[in-house]
Amino acid sequence: MYGHQHSDEFRVFTYQQEEDGVIIVGPSITPLFGNNPSFRVVTYDDRAQILDYVTYYTDLSETSQSFSWNKLYSFVQQYNVPNISVQSLRQIVDSITDAAENGDDNPPLKKVL
Repeated sequence: MYGHQHSDEFRVFTYQQEEDGVIIVGPSITPLFGNNPSFRVVTYDDRAQILDYVTYYTDLSETSQSFSWNKLYSFVQQYNVPNISVQSLRQIVDSITDAAENGDDNPPLKKVL
């Protein structure tokens, strides 16, 4: 898990032709760039391997004086992967790449993207 970019993203990185790891960038709690504030609740195992996370947000466009945190998505449920591992993230990247290469303008992951 890394800092934030005011966006919700992940990256799979390689070194010497091998997939070595992932970078998971958390969304921002501050709305400085027009984004809705958000945060994550992370589930991990006893070896500190991330199993899933749920992203919550509040919609600043609502005119109410108070706000509430709403569930945006569970990573594992949204991307239909068993966990958050290099293999799972590679599967997602491949799915996005395949959709783009095949001219699919409605890829299965478009809702989150």
